[in-house]
Amino acid sequence: MTLPSLIGLRPPLVRPDEHTSSSSSPVVALALSFTLGLSLVLVGLALTPLRLVPRGVRAIVYDRREPLVYTALVVYLTTGLSLAVVLALS
Repeated sequence: MTLPSLIGLRPPLVRPDEHTSSSSSPVVALALSFTLGLSLVLVGLALTPLRLVPRGVRAIVYDRREPLVYTALVVYLTTGLSLAVVLALS
């Protein structure tokens, strides 16, 4: 009785000079860019005078301007940093 050959079951060798890239990098960059834009919209909404804000949004913005600005700025800074890291690594 002979044993089957395991030569065909070895994984392919990857040379160190070959560049392997991830296909998720553009998706991650796009999602982070969307989040960055959304945080800018929140900052703009919070800083807009109340008379210029649409009526449906006034109830949300009224008495919440300061938390909206701080939340949007934190999201903006962390998303910008994450986007910079993703773009630097790709």
